[in-house]
Amino acid sequence: MLYIENKRNRLSFAERVIIKTLLCQKRPILYIARQLDRNKSLIYREVKKWVP
Repeated sequence: MLYIENKRNRLSFAERVIIKTLLCQKRPILYIARQLDRNKSLIYREVKKWVP
């Protein structure tokens, strides 16, 4: 039987702060996703929420 760990489908406040900080440092989305061990599409969706 394949055991699937709990999905972390929401970002914590700390992760959002890290994303904002790394974006201010001009880091690419893929770099941020790898640093947070998250899918790049999750990061893209989160950033898209911030843009009016």
